[in-house]
Amino acid sequence: MQKDCFNICFSKYIIEKCKCQSLLSLYLKPNIDICLNSTQIICELKDFIEYFENNIDNFCLEKCPIECNRIAYDLTTTYA
Repeated sequence: MQKDCFNICFSKYIIEKCKCQSLLSLYLKPNIDICLNSTQIICELKDFIEYFENNIDNFCLEKCPIECNRIAYDLTTTYA
């Protein structure tokens, strides 16, 4: 899904900018520490805001196109 792609793209952005990974990054790079100290957390939050306010289209849109094929099922239950 495009949403998952954006999450991965953002996580890579944080790793690149802050030299640590977000707790939500799904451990993309096992050798990179989680952002835990105050400097890293401030970097992560600042970049999070900047990323979503200004750069999401430039940084991730080309890498995360809307999927062409998708199957979605609705669940219904009937009783007799």
